[in-house]
Amino acid sequence: MSDISKSAGINASLQAVNRITKIAGKAQEALSSGRKVNKITDDPRAFQIAKALTDRALDLGQKKQSVDQGISALNVANIGVEAIDSFTKQLKGLAEAARSASPDEQRALTEQFNEIGKQIANLAEDASYNGVNLLAGNNRLDISFDNRTASQLQVNGLNLDGTAVDTQNGLFSVAAFQSDGSFNASAFGLTGGSFTAAASDPNAINNVVAALDQGISRLRGQAATLGSNVALLQERLNFTEEQVNNLTTGADKLTLADLNEEAANTVAAQTGQALGINSISIAGQQSRAILQILGNG
Repeated sequence: MSDISKSAGINASLQAVNRITKIAGKAQEALSSGRKVNKITDDPRAFQIAKALTDRALDLGQKKQSVDQGISALNVANIGVEAIDSFTKQLKGLAEAARSASPDEQRALTEQFNEIGKQIANLAEDASYNGVNLLAGNNRLDISFDNRTASQLQVNGLNLDGTAVDTQNGLFSVAAFQSDGSFNASAFGLTGGSFTAAASDPNAINNVVAALDQGISRLRGQAATLGSNVALLQERLNFTEEQVNNLTTGADKLTLADLNEEAANTVAAQTGQALGINSISIAGQQSRAILQILGNG
């Protein structure tokens, strides 16, 4: 009967050591990973909630990248609009200079006028970002903020160098841009496409300047719309960043380990292991001693 009792004591000590070893292993894993919940068996509820929060943060992180890229596309468009505005003012300056110029000077000014107009078209065609051009071709930029279909922003692009008259998305109210990439001053009502037409039509240059002023005014309105969209996207970007941070923090609260606590658990487990092993050794020695007494008897 005593032999059975001693064997039960050893078994109890072994079970205690095994339990302590598991606790020590879990504490060591928490210390090495920095998390108290690494797999679903550690804490099913905390693991599932943390995973849902983390997945949501990852999804929004991807949307954040899309918003950030949208801001860059709009910034490129804004820079292009500013440059085209400068070019258009140069066109107006040439037209006004042609009022008092000689016929030869007017012809030279016409060549400069057409060249600058051509460069406006080139700039509009070159103002693309990551394959998106918001200044030419009436393109559209679609930016999604969330997985909900309605949570998005659509930015309608312009067609500043369009060959047809477009008083909404175009630059001028005349078809000055040609399909071959050239710029035709005659579209502004200049007979022969030259400022020399002012000799026979005193209002010719006035009409050009008026058309250019309309273009400048329209361009400024278009720039204001683009700038408003940049501000909107920046606010959404800030909101998404805060949302991602809060989701990540929420997941960490459920899974991150208290390193001081886990270190204390490790020391306690190691002490328990040592005591348990010592208990097993003592129990074994007692069993051997009893067997020796029985054998001698």
